[in-house]
Amino acid sequence: MNDTATQNIQRGPNWLVIAQEEDLPRLRKTVRRLQQAYPGRYDFRINPMGKSGPWEVSVRHRD
Repeated sequence: MNDTATQNIQRGPNWLVIAQEEDLPRLRKTVRRLQQAYPGRYDFRINPMGKSGPWEVSVRHRD
């Protein structure tokens, strides 16, 4: 899969990038905190921006 195809999946319709981070464990902790603060309201996903990072968090509102 090329980078363009990956970017389209990561930033598809209704997904908004809210954070970028080099440290994956720290980013996962941030996502857990957001999930606890907004249970059942948003979908979160972590995607690599390159082959081994940095990482980004995308969010979308659940319909």
